[in-house]
Amino acid sequence: MAKLPQNKNKGYFLIELMVSISILTIGFLGFLTLVSRSISTNRIISDYLTANYLAAEGIELIKNTIDTNYLRNDPWNQGLASDGDYEMDYDDSVPVNVTGSSAKFLNYKNGFYNYDISGSQSPFKRTIIISNISASQIKVKSRVVWISRGGGTMDIYLEDYFFNWKE
Repeated sequence: MAKLPQNKNKGYFLIELMVSISILTIGFLGFLTLVSRSISTNRIISDYLTANYLAAEGIELIKNTIDTNYLRNDPWNQGLASDGDYEMDYDDSVPVNVTGSSAKFLNYKNGFYNYDISGSQSPFKRTIIISNISASQIKVKSRVVWISRGGGTMDIYLEDYFFNWKE
């Protein structure tokens, strides 16, 4: 009686299945990590962009004050003549003097950031720092500080110079 040839490859299918499932699981976990970090990075970039716009708005508010002074034939730097830290939003006609540590959080309502008590509190604080260089020149720094998702304090500065161009 002749012996049948034995199949020496028994059990390889199970090992191949386990290896392929492991590779697919590692690939899927890598994909999930990538998506998670992308969402987190998107939030950080969004905060940086918002802070940049808020800092630019701070400088524009001072520019608007100077332009309004010119239109009213007031001194060009009226309301801006003393050095210090200020807060101002689009509803204000002149900046309000504050100390740097007492800056208030901006509130967000209907697509606008302001210091009005209505709306939800945002994580952003804006301080406008005015330095008089001479009687015809001022330096304006707009600083926005916020707390990021990880709890770290972030800040951004923008700086501009304004001159009494009527002189």
